[in-house]
Amino acid sequence: PGGGSIEISARRSKGKLQIRISNSGSAEGSHLNGGGQGLGLANTRARLKQMYGSAAVLDTGAMPDGSFITVLEIPLSVPDPVPRSGRMLEAQP
Repeated sequence: PGGGSIEISARRSKGKLQIRISNSGSAEGSHLNGGGQGLGLANTRARLKQMYGSAAVLDTGAMPDGSFITVLEIPLSVPDPVPRSGRMLEAQP
């Protein structure tokens, strides 16, 4: 009905990139869809864990004013990926 606005910000903090997304529209619908625990966020969390281990964080939740917020933190430096086959990966052009 009344709509809202979406704000996106990014900053460096303690060796991590922090991306913050807030939606001033009602967070009420998010509770109907799992309150930040839905399939899309579960898949995103799994991928973050696979890529960054425990160094990545994805937090979501409703704020007291009724808005909804998501905060993503990932390390600015990433260790070299370990190939699944046990052999070194070649760079792709």
